[in-house]
Amino acid sequence: MRNGAPEAELYYGNGNALGHEFPVASLTPILQWLCHDSGLEGAFVLRWAQGQASLIGAAGDGRNLADLARAATLFLPYPEHAVTTTEELGLALPARGLRLVPLEAPDEDVLLCLFTPEDQTEAPPEPCPEAVEALSAHLELLLERRRDARSRTGHVAHANLLQQTIDGLDDPLCTCDGQGRILSANRALSRLLGQERQELVGRNLATLLCEDDVTVSEFLQPHGSSDSADSTRTWRLQVPLARQQEVTLRKTLLHHDGHSQRMLLRWYATGAACTSLQDARTVILERIARREPVTSTLSTICEIAENQWPGSMTIVSVPKPEGGRLLVAPSMTEHFRHGLETHHRFEPDESLCATVVNTGERHICPDVRMEDRWPDYGWFAVAHGIHSVWGEPLITRDGNTVGAITVFHRQAGQPNNRQLDVMQRLADLAALAVSHANFLEELESHAFHDGLTGLPNRRLLSDRLRHQLGLARRTRRPVAVMLLDVDGFKQVNDERGHDEGDRLLCRLSEHLAAVLRPGDTLARLGGDEFVVIAGIARNGDAAAVAEKLLAAAARMPSELPVGLSIGISLFPDHGDSERPLLHRADRAMYQAKEHGKNRWCIYSPARP
Repeated sequence: MRNGAPEAELYYGNGNALGHEFPVASLTPILQWLCHDSGLEGAFVLRWAQGQASLIGAAGDGRNLADLARAATLFLPYPEHAVTTTEELGLALPARGLRLVPLEAPDEDVLLCLFTPEDQTEAPPEPCPEAVEALSAHLELLLERRRDARSRTGHVAHANLLQQTIDGLDDPLCTCDGQGRILSANRALSRLLGQERQELVGRNLATLLCEDDVTVSEFLQPHGSSDSADSTRTWRLQVPLARQQEVTLRKTLLHHDGHSQRMLLRWYATGAACTSLQDARTVILERIARREPVTSTLSTICEIAENQWPGSMTIVSVPKPEGGRLLVAPSMTEHFRHGLETHHRFEPDESLCATVVNTGERHICPDVRMEDRWPDYGWFAVAHGIHSVWGEPLITRDGNTVGAITVFHRQAGQPNNRQLDVMQRLADLAALAVSHANFLEELESHAFHDGLTGLPNRRLLSDRLRHQLGLARRTRRPVAVMLLDVDGFKQVNDERGHDEGDRLLCRLSEHLAAVLRPGDTLARLGGDEFVVIAGIARNGDAAAVAEKLLAAAARMPSELPVGLSIGISLFPDHGDSERPLLHRADRAMYQAKEHGKNRWCIYSPARP
């Protein structure tokens, strides 16, 4: 036994591994205290999180612990006080008595299991309250430390993302904390100061500027807006630090929570040309760093383009994965937008914009009246006073085309090299904004959806159930909560492999979702367990929903034959919150399995 935890691999449910999440050596003395005080053979602690049971501590006799822990997972999630024996659990082990005690832990399901020596089937005595209290307090501290560690990991990921963002821009930029310590710097700043980036990160601004720490700290205080006078100041550089004698710093607050802050600094070399386009690029960077809506950022880019070419009209088109497109055009008239969205699909032969997106190449139409590649599009443009169109693709750093920026001009004409460079720079900014928004959307999707099936996960399920129960209270209508377990799933995994098991779960989720109404929720808890939340008009309607689910499973391809055991609990009869409703649906599901599987069963308090 290692640190009080067994070496043997443990399993729960249908053959899924029961992980060793810590194991925590500091839990062993407390568990030994419990065993010695009550004359028991051993004890262990299980934790349930995100559909996975984990052994986090054990003490005493390690023989047969794998089977005992596997049996204890039947009482998870939503543990209750229980007394049982190995014989009642159907284990082919020496007879032992077991006592299961749920432990207090914030937002966690944790179960303590105590067991007697061999051939003693009497119920283990109630554990010492002081020891249980000490164990709960220790677990709370351990879990809090783990959450803090995960939070720190998230901050590191955000810092890396910010570093990648500023690396993609040509303006000299860095981020620093409230004391002036540089946290990240891009290549442009490295070139400006003549220093390697690794030499800049960690240094204090005061060592680069001819000022003391106090003056620099006062400048970095988060007062005023990013456009106010106190957000910009000219400094003299330490000689011979850089090629420039003076720089102007413009600050933008990225983060401030009362304990720490993060500032973005834009460096202007004195005497260098600070054109409106350069300043505008800084504004776009600030919007991206503050995670402002992508439509707002793209609208600003369109306005920058229209300032470069007065009288023009600019749009940014971004195809959506599910079909259609995001169309951002702040100065477009409603009549022009309606015609563009109604009469022109996003096909390469439909318009210049669509061709730019589909080819990933720049396309210039100097005179739409002379253009024969998109005749309908040309006449549509002329009818709205447009005579030339310039299109630039939005290409991310990894080479993917995510959209196009298109400028419509009132006069015919070919762009010169400077104008093409401006188009390229604006397209790069738009591509950065879109890719950053896609990245954040992907992160959010992973946080709320199951990675295999794409269904809502436990976190999103909780949110949907709270919303559904709130609506049911206002309308005084019942809600059915159904827990579905796939019959025979372990056999599929064992005989055909886990890849085939994963394919089965994906196909089954599609079949089940197809028979549910748009307002219902189908979620995956983990393993082969699903949950359905359905608003119903009366309690009897729950049976009809369950029959549809059974029929959907029966229509699976013949090479993937499966059945479902469905347990049903009803709001408000069986509970008024998530925990009791899911717990009682779980109990009803086991009743369905005991009565022959591939059937449904409604929870009844009379059942054990």
